Amino acid sequence: MDQNQTNPVVMTDESGSTAMTAKALQSPFQRIALALSGGGFRAAAYSIGTMSYLRQVPYGKDNHNLLDNVVFISSASGGTFANMLYSLYLKKGKAFEDAYHDLLHFMNGQSLLEDVLKTVNNDGAWANGEKTRNFINAFARTYDEKLFGHETFAAYWNTAHPIEVCFNATEFHRGLSFRFQTDGNIASNPMLDEKTGNAYVYFDKTDPDKLKALQAVKLGDIMAASSCFPGGFEPILFPKDFSYPAGNQQPGLDSATLRKALTITPYNKEQPPASDISVGLMDGGIDDNQALFSAMTADERRRKKGQGFDLVMVTDVASYFMETPYTAPKEPVGKWTTQTLSGLMGGIAKKIKSISSILRWTGIIAAITLLAAVVLLITQPGEAWVIAAYVLTGPALLLLVAALYLTHLKNNNPVIDRLQYWLGLTDKQLAGTLHKEVSSVKDFSEDSIALFIKYIRNAPLGTVSQMVTARMSSLLSMAMDINLKQTRRLIFNIFYGNFQEKSPWDNRRVFNVIYELSSFNIQGRMRAFKKAFGELKDKSWYDECYHLLMEGCETLNKVAEDARTMGTTLWFDKKDADDKRMMKVVACGQFTACAKLLEYILITEKKMAAGDPGIKFNEEAIALFKQVKTKVLADWQRFKNEPFFLYEQYAAAQKNQPLTKG
Repeated sequence: MDQNQTNPVVMTDESGSTAMTAKALQSPFQRIALALSGGGFRAAAYSIGTMSYLRQVPYGKDNHNLLDNVVFISSASGGTFANMLYSLYLKKGKAFEDAYHDLLHFMNGQSLLEDVLKTVNNDGAWANGEKTRNFINAFARTYDEKLFGHETFAAYWNTAHPIEVCFNATEFHRGLSFRFQTDGNIASNPMLDEKTGNAYVYFDKTDPDKLKALQAVKLGDIMAASSCFPGGFEPILFPKDFSYPAGNQQPGLDSATLRKALTITPYNKEQPPASDISVGLMDGGIDDNQALFSAMTADERRRKKGQGFDLVMVTDVASYFMETPYTAPKEPVGKWTTQTLSGLMGGIAKKIKSISSILRWTGIIAAITLLAAVVLLITQPGEAWVIAAYVLTGPALLLLVAALYLTHLKNNNPVIDRLQYWLGLTDKQLAGTLHKEVSSVKDFSEDSIALFIKYIRNAPLGTVSQMVTARMSSLLSMAMDINLKQTRRLIFNIFYGNFQEKSPWDNRRVFNVIYELSSFNIQGRMRAFKKAFGELKDKSWYDECYHLLMEGCETLNKVAEDARTMGTTLWFDKKDADDKRMMKVVACGQFTACAKLLEYILITEKKMAAGDPGIKFNEEAIALFKQVKTKVLADWQRFKNEPFFLYEQYAAAQKNQPLTKG
């Protein structure tokens, strides 16, 4: 079924810009967008679990299902594993089940981490290429070899199996999202379609040579850019780290070709475009960890053509609030904590002076001993004296050589030289040096810096340690939690229309989050249920839905809690394997997707019955809607008793056993 949609109504604000407004939903589940969040292998497993459930829900005839209706997938970080492997296999005509099993096999155990560590230490792996020898590039090589089979972005430029993809990274040039995205439609006008990059740093796909270079980028490198989370990795650099030598039936890709393909606009438009800038890329979750804003902008593009999304399903493995509040570190206890930095530095200076003194006297003693041996040989011809002279000569010579060598090392050691330099500075001199060399203190006067130095020099080391630890932990909380959560909240509020009277995505969204059914979130789910279902003001219907959705979920709560509490890593370690953590995360994706779809169906059905003008289904659309409801409702009842039934069906199918019907 393909119903025509009217162009969206837009409104103009005072600045002259346009914004989408809400419009009536006409075709349920027909054009679905998925936004797959970051979160390491937890996100990858949860995302593929969600997709595997959509695969099980029929839509229409001819074995069509909801996953077949997914026309757009945006992802960040860990979610990109599921997005990239599924969409790649779809483009190559391979079954979803192949992507599902291959991804789970790739994530199982610590073999990935072992392969990466071996690659880092393998000199030969870095001999013929331009890539920087570091962890993110080692991961990129492993992804290329073990997961994506050396495929490049060119695999997406065909229309045999249409789907638009967006693999999100963040560029460290302007600090914006950098989207590796395409709909694969060669005949479309690239100037009117999705942009690969952003408005300031991008590939001009109207230029055949630049498009060819973009298509030659390896999926393993794009995957690394999307999942390169701060603190765990260093940035992956474009173009250097995206180059590769010829091999695997590929001609290779050099830095010069890549650099010419990327347009970098200058900050000052009067300046000429830069030609030698490297662009650092990191995790897409820095700017959009739910990959939701990319889906929202894609929907805006599509609505202008009359083909907006009927449903945006956000698959997320994190909360938009901090789960662990900041706690001030305690001041350490021990003898060393009462010392001052000034005293410690003085002690180090004394030790360096002592080392110099020892080496100097060792050399003097060795030289005197050697001279005495020579005098004995000349002045005492007796055999005993000759033997004594030879006995003294060997050790004295070795001692002298050792003293001279150690003195040379000490005098030419940059660490010791730098340490002696810093130890010899006065507070005023040190303040001047810091003011000149450290950009973060340039706004302070040298006198102010000198006052800080004087205090720190004479403060107990325990106090200094506590202060440094508190600053580091709060800085990490700000970067890894507060800033990311704030960005997430802002996007979430736009999606739900909290900044305007109505959201363009009213009646078109499902928020599928990993903690939804966890033990941790029982009270939160209760509050959300009361708000969403209570607003429709039908007590008997409310009670019926409460019984269906909220009761009998104890088994699901336990599984979801184990899934929720898995760490954000790019591997499942032995403990995770022993606890069957991957199985629980995948199953959680399956049954939570079922629960959230059922919630959406029940509310949409109630609104439709109440004559909500935002829902306009014809008879065919109603029939399709009921078909989906029947399947989802039956699955939910089964999930409450058997959380792993669908996971086990996929496992059975992998063993060439018949897939049982749910």
